[in-house]
Amino acid sequence: MRRPFGSGLVTALLVLAIGCGKKADPPRNESIEGAWLLVRLEAGGAVQDKYVSAMPEGEKTVKITANQLTFPGGNKEAPLSYTLDSSKSPNEIDMSGTNPNGQSEKMYGVCKLEGDKLTICATKSEDPANRPKEFKTSATAQALLMVFEKK
Repeated sequence: MRRPFGSGLVTALLVLAIGCGKKADPPRNESIEGAWLLVRLEAGGAVQDKYVSAMPEGEKTVKITANQLTFPGGNKEAPLSYTLDSSKSPNEIDMSGTNPNGQSEKMYGVCKLEGDKLTICATKSEDPANRPKEFKTSATAQALLMVFEKK
């Protein structure tokens, strides 16, 4: 059975897709900073739990600071910048970074933080209008849905 994603693609997309996390009506002191562990991945309308469980924990851990996130990509860490717009419902996140091929990429998504669970649905695009509107994927949409738990 073939893997639905190459590890480089998943790493790049996961790196780009982290960094949001305030509820629609958040207390302003709520923070997503810290370490997060990927516990669920969905793409193309299909849950990819077997793929996630096969990943080493170190490759599933994302470190988030106030304006940057770092996801270990193989043997090197790949920092990304992000901005969060918590005035929107659901909250919107814009992410940018460099893929493993050295090319700049952007992702647009929505995100929510519920206790120790961070959920992000994002798609790689140059156009913010392609941002997902809800937390789901489909066979025709190029979005990724990721769920993380606080470490």
